[in-house]
Amino acid sequence: MRALGGSEGALRTSREEVVRLTARLESLEAELRAAEGITESRRLALHKVREDHRQAVEKHGEAVRVLDAIMEELRRLRQEESEHRALAQRAWQRLGGLAGRLSADRCAELTGGSGFPPDTLAPGPRGR
Repeated sequence: MRALGGSEGALRTSREEVVRLTARLESLEAELRAAEGITESRRLALHKVREDHRQAVEKHGEAVRVLDAIMEELRRLRQEESEHRALAQRAWQRLGGLAGRLSADRCAELTGGSGFPPDTLAPGPRGR
């Protein structure tokens, strides 16, 4: 009888161990499913961040290209403005001499002076 009692005790202990291990297994499987869900969620978030980063890099590249084009246009316009300023200065310098010659020609023809003094054609501040 003692052997039978010992076997029943061992059987009960084994059943309790099976129940305990089954519960532990179910708990671990639930944790694994939760971890897999979190992993998938993180994978999707990582994919979104990579896509957002790629788009931001493309936008930045486009902005750099636009800025470079604007800066080149600005450089070209400044150069053109400088050339126009030099042309205008040379024209003003020649105009003073032409006005003086016109006045002298009119005086020589006895038709009067040019009607304006040549110094009013000189660029820059006037002494008035």
